[in-house]
Amino acid sequence: MRDEIRSRIKALSKKANHDALIIIDGASHKLRNHDVTYTFYQSSDFMYLSGWLQPNARLLIYVGDDVQSTLFCEPSNAEIERWEGVRLSPDEILAKGHADKVLTTDEYDAHLKKLLTKAKHIYFPFSAFDQYNDLISNYLNEIAGKRVSRITPTINDLNTLVGPLRLIKSNQEIERMRHAAEISAKAHMMLMQEAKPGLKEYQLAADFEYYCKYHGCPHLAYDSIVASGKNACILHYTSTLDTLKEGDLILVDAGGEYQGYASDISRTFPVSGRFSEAQKSLYNVVLDAQSQVIKAIKPGVTIPYLQSVAKKYLFEGLKALGMIQNFKESHISHYYFHGVSHWLGLDVHDACPYLGEDEKPLVLEPGMTLTVEPGLYFGDHLDTVHSDFHHLGIRIEDDIVVTEDGADVLSKDCPKQTHEIEEIMSV
Repeated sequence: MRDEIRSRIKALSKKANHDALIIIDGASHKLRNHDVTYTFYQSSDFMYLSGWLQPNARLLIYVGDDVQSTLFCEPSNAEIERWEGVRLSPDEILAKGHADKVLTTDEYDAHLKKLLTKAKHIYFPFSAFDQYNDLISNYLNEIAGKRVSRITPTINDLNTLVGPLRLIKSNQEIERMRHAAEISAKAHMMLMQEAKPGLKEYQLAADFEYYCKYHGCPHLAYDSIVASGKNACILHYTSTLDTLKEGDLILVDAGGEYQGYASDISRTFPVSGRFSEAQKSLYNVVLDAQSQVIKAIKPGVTIPYLQSVAKKYLFEGLKALGMIQNFKESHISHYYFHGVSHWLGLDVHDACPYLGEDEKPLVLEPGMTLTVEPGLYFGDHLDTVHSDFHHLGIRIEDDIVVTEDGADVLSKDCPKQTHEIEEIMSV
């Protein structure tokens, strides 16, 4: 991790102004009720810049003639450690290469004030603007007479620096994502084999989580969507309380997380083990659209272009089924009402920009990672639909890394041809 963190800090410093102070706090425990907390997840940007996974930590990076990162971690506390485990000392943390310097959080205020006396530019996450701005304003007022410059430092959004850096994944990051996708693909295959009428959606959700955790993904990347029948027409369906019924399709959108990196895979398959002719015809429309989008991925194209490819082939497929005669954006949006791709990485919807400084869509570059997930949904929002297609919801999603000449499908191990799915379900 040491070289990887150092490389990220170096890249960050090149984007920042000279005499810049970068301020970012790690996440803290969130209270669920009374004295019980939710499972702790580190802030993604904080993890990206430090690799430190413990709560209540803070990070300061000063970009001057030299660049120095200082990580602040909670001090030793015998009583708390009896309940929560041993806290490493600053020297032990320093040896792991999380920062150039490690201090305790008790030393944070004094160190921050010292750096503020010379900083000409300040960067912090605008997602928590008031929290950071109030702290900095109070300290700047307190040390006003000690500042090297009388000019008030500029205030800048840290995400404008970190977001673009996170767009391009290193080889190590890509391998973590590949591993997450491989485990998740096998979990999807297990659900295909286990699905049968009478099971509850939450039972399949539990099996998916069990498989991922047992095989090395300690967390899921997001709450699993296990949507049978008409529930598949609800994009972010998460109640998972319904019973699987004979003749229905089930849409599973779920992914494990490995060493902080997310996978995001969707598969749709028949509860009974075999697609009906109507289900198969609609499924293949979505599959063809997804295949064409993946073929279109290469450096230089944009996500809006990929969306246009998805709509073109979804339209052609629906036209062949006699559902649409003339291509109009409003017609397609009745059946397909989300984007075809989003960035993927430390977050399932990675916090990276979609537009460049010129406000135009970013073009794809090697090392970018994204999903491809077209779908068709024939829910109650449609007044007139042939009965064979009523309440069908189909989405097929894979994880992609852009290469020099195309796309590498990280989740390729997860079957998606109808005959492959039926064969797995027959075992």
